[in-house]
Amino acid sequence: DTFFGKILKINLDNINDFEIFSKGHRNPQGLIYYNQEQIISTEHGPKGGDEINFIIQDKNYGWPISSYGDHYDGVFRESAPLNKSHKDFGFQEPIEYFVPSIGISDLIKIEKDFFDNRKENLFISSLKYKTLYIYELNNELTNIKKIDEIFIGERIRDFTYLEKSNLYVMVLEDTPSLGILSID
Repeated sequence: DTFFGKILKINLDNINDFEIFSKGHRNPQGLIYYNQEQIISTEHGPKGGDEINFIIQDKNYGWPISSYGDHYDGVFRESAPLNKSHKDFGFQEPIEYFVPSIGISDLIKIEKDFFDNRKENLFISSLKYKTLYIYELNNELTNIKKIDEIFIGERIRDFTYLEKSNLYVMVLEDTPSLGILSID
C-alpha cells in the first residue's frame, strides 16, 4: 500500500495523475527508456543479487520474496525469504544478475556503433568494482550478454552521454570528479 518498491508512470502535465507501472523492486539505481518498446533498469540486490531487468508494465519483480542475494545477517525471514527463483514464485526473472554483487549503479545506451558493428549496446557502471561493463542486446531486446569491460578505478555513481560533444561523462565518487570517455 506504499510507493516503496514500485516504478511509477507519472503524467508530467498533472503530477497527481500517476499509476504503478511495475513492482517488486528493491533499490533501482539506473533506469532508461531504451526505445518505444523497452525500459531497462539496474537494481541493487541485498548481499549479492544485483539485477538488470527489462521492465514490463504490471509485472512483479519479486522483492522481497525472491532474490539471488541473501540477507546481510544471514538470518531467514518468513516475510522476506529471498527464494532463489523468481519464475517459480510467479515473478519476472531478471535478465541478468550478479553474485557476488558488483555494486551496480547507472546504465546508458551506447550511442555510437564501435563494437564490431553491433548497434544495440549498453554501458553498465559499477560502484564496487569501479568498472564499466559493456553489454550487447539481441535484436529482439529479450536477451543481454557481457561483451567487454573497462576498468575506471573509481566508483561510478552516474553516467550520461553528451551528443553535441560525442562524449560520455561519468560522475566519479572517490575523488570526487568527472570522468570523460571519448570514443573515436
